[in-house]
Amino acid sequence: FELTENKLNWFGLTLYQIKACIKFTTATGIEVNAGQLGGWVEKEQNLSQEEKAWVFENAKIYGEANIYDNAQIFGNAQIFGNAKIGDNAKIAGNAKIGGNAEIFGNAKIAGDARVFDNAVIREDANIYDNAIIWGDAEIWGNAEIFGNARISGDATICGDALVSSPNNLLNITLVGKYKVSLTFFKTKNNSIEISYNWKLYTLEEFDPVMGDWTKEEQKIVKAAIEILGG
Repeated sequence: FELTENKLNWFGLTLYQIKACIKFTTATGIEVNAGQLGGWVEKEQNLSQEEKAWVFENAKIYGEANIYDNAQIFGNAQIFGNAKIGDNAKIAGNAKIGGNAEIFGNAKIAGDARVFDNAVIREDANIYDNAIIWGDAEIWGNAEIFGNARISGDATICGDALVSSPNNLLNITLVGKYKVSLTFFKTKNNSIEISYNWKLYTLEEFDPVMGDWTKEEQKIVKAAIEILGG
């Protein structure tokens, strides 16, 4: 691609509309013709030319943000800060990705969703509506985060999680043998699952894990399960 002379003053930054220099097909089968205009970038380094990443429509990439691999950015999405979007990730709608956030795998971010700080979204996770992800949170697997969901801290949401509001999850820090976070969340079949030390558990599977925990820690787990309706 090349930067055109079409400029946009974006809060004091100058963004340039991009133009494809050759015809190519994106990883999802969208044809981009030679000479076709795309979205806006602050500099060439915002968009890798090594694979088939592309910025469509009115999307804007600025700061030190980087779009690479086969990632695609659509609509009015904004990618800024040090954010990195790679693999086959798609960002669309009015989504905003900033800070040091990383989106990769087949993850999709759309609607008015926001992802900031050091949050990581990967695999087949789907984030949309007004969901906000920040802090050191990680979302992966087939997790679906939408509605007014708010996920922060070092929460880890994975598997078949279905989170549409703050009432669908609980994150407890520094518990158990490894003194790491314990995240409880609702799933697509309305059950409760637990993410702990990078592993996913059903409630039944988690019982043995608590074998050497203190009584107080076990009480905390039981209370969390009751709060979520388990």
